[in-house]
Amino acid sequence: MLPIMAPFTVVGTGSIGEKARQLQEKGPELEKIGFRLPPRLALSSDYLAEALDANGISDPWTRTESSKRFVSEENFILPHSAPIQKFLESCSSNYCAVRSSAECDARGTGVYASHWALKTLDPRSEHALQKTIRRVLASYFTQSAAGFRRDIGAGPGMGVIVEPFISMKFPEEDDLMLETPMLSGHGYTSTLRNDGVVNIVPGFGGGVSSRDVIRATRADSLDSIGSCLSEAALAQRRENSWVDSCRLRALGSREVQGVWEGDTHGGFLPFAKDLVRDMADVDLRPLFAMMTQMESAFGAPQYFEFVGTKERDEMVFWITQIADAQKNPSLIEFTPFEAPILRGCQVTGTGFREGMESVVCRYRDELPALQAYNRKHKDYLLLYSSDLTANHQSISYEDISNAAALMEFIDKPHSASPISHWDGMLASSRKLFSVFLEPLQLYRTASDFDRRWDELTCDMVKTPEGLLTYSTPIKVIADERADEMLVAKMP
Repeated sequence: MLPIMAPFTVVGTGSIGEKARQLQEKGPELEKIGFRLPPRLALSSDYLAEALDANGISDPWTRTESSKRFVSEENFILPHSAPIQKFLESCSSNYCAVRSSAECDARGTGVYASHWALKTLDPRSEHALQKTIRRVLASYFTQSAAGFRRDIGAGPGMGVIVEPFISMKFPEEDDLMLETPMLSGHGYTSTLRNDGVVNIVPGFGGGVSSRDVIRATRADSLDSIGSCLSEAALAQRRENSWVDSCRLRALGSREVQGVWEGDTHGGFLPFAKDLVRDMADVDLRPLFAMMTQMESAFGAPQYFEFVGTKERDEMVFWITQIADAQKNPSLIEFTPFEAPILRGCQVTGTGFREGMESVVCRYRDELPALQAYNRKHKDYLLLYSSDLTANHQSISYEDISNAAALMEFIDKPHSASPISHWDGMLASSRKLFSVFLEPLQLYRTASDFDRRWDELTCDMVKTPEGLLTYSTPIKVIADERADEMLVAKMP
C-alpha cells in the first residue's frame, strides 16, 4: 500500500528556511521508509515580512533594532489569513507546534524559539496562533541569534512552520482535554563513534534542548528501553508501591465562555495506567531499521527529531525535524602533544589551532568580564565551570561567540551531557568542545577540587578584565573520532 502523503502548504513567496525546506524535500522519501509526517504550513520570509510591515515594522530582516519593539505588542496581525484558518480547521489536535525555520538551523541549534499554540486566531485567547508566531519571530532579533548568524554566515530572514501537535488524547474532568505523545526524542542515524543513537523522553519535550533523556544506541540491548521509559514516567511511593499516575508533561485545553484556553500540565498526571503499560512494550528496533534506510536514501548521516504514538496497538514514529549531519573522518593526523597541560574528552569537532589566547571563567559574577573579553578577542580557548550552565543565569552563546574552543570543568553534577547546554550551536559554528578529562568523582569534597583547580591555574595571570589566562600562547588539537582534546603551551 502506498503511503499517504502529508500535505505541505506554503504561504507566501521567498525562502521558507532550511528546516522547512528539508522537511518538504525529504518528506516523500521518509514516508516511503515508514515514518509518518503531520500536515504542515510553512510561512515564508516574504509573508512574515509583510506581516511585520502590517504591524508597523518595515524592512524587518535588515533593520533588526527597530524590529525588536514588536515583541511587546499584545496582538499580532496576520494578513491574508484565510489559508491559515483553513489549515487550523483541518488539525485534529487542539494545539499546534509553531517552530522557527531560519537558514543553517535545520540541525537543531536552539538559537531560535519554538512554542505551542492553540488552534485558534481568536485574539482573546492568550495562546492564539498569531501571538505565538510573534513570540517565535521575537527570537530572531535577539543578540545571541544575530551573533550566531554572523558567525556561520547565514543570510537574513526566517520562515515559520505550523503543524498539529502530535499526541494521544486523554479526556479529564471539567471538559479538560490533555494531550501528549507516548515519547519524543532526537538522534543521529550514525556518528563518528557509533552506528546510530537516539535520546528519548516519555511524553513530549525530547528535542535537542532536552536534558533528562534515555540514551540508546544500536549496540545497546533495546529490549529494556520500554521498561526504562515506563520507570522514568512512573512515580514511586516511599513504600515502593507503584502508583497509577504518570510523571509527564502534557498540554491541556478547554473552552471557557466561548474562548479556547490552555496550559502546560506537568508532574503526576492521572492517565498513567494504560499509557505506562504501552511504554513498557516500546521496541526501538524498527526505528533503528528505518534510520539505516534514512541514511542510505539521503546519502549522508541524518540528524532528526521524532515523536512516538501508538495506533491500533502499533508504534508509529513521526518525523518533526531532519537535516544532514556531518560525520567527517579526522581531518588531521592526531599526534599527541608533548607535555599537554590539559586533556579533554567528550569531544565535539576536529581541528588544530595554535597561537591562541586563553581565558578562564569559573564563577557567575565573572560573566560580565567574560562578555567584555569576548567583545575584544577572537579565536581563543575558554575554560569554564559546569556551574555556569546550572540555572537561568547561565553562560550563553552570546558570551562566547568569538571563542574557537571550549573546555568545561565538571565541578557540579550534570543531569545530561555537557554539550546539551549549547544545543547544536557549537557544532554549527565549528567551535571545538570537550570536557576536562578528570571527572568530579575524583574529588571527594569541594575543597579537593579547589586544590586541583589551584594547581591547574597557578601559573596564570590576570587579563585587564580580571579573568585568569595563560601568559603564553597555547595550541589545541581535537579529534572527535579519537575523543580527545589536548591543550599545550607554545614555546
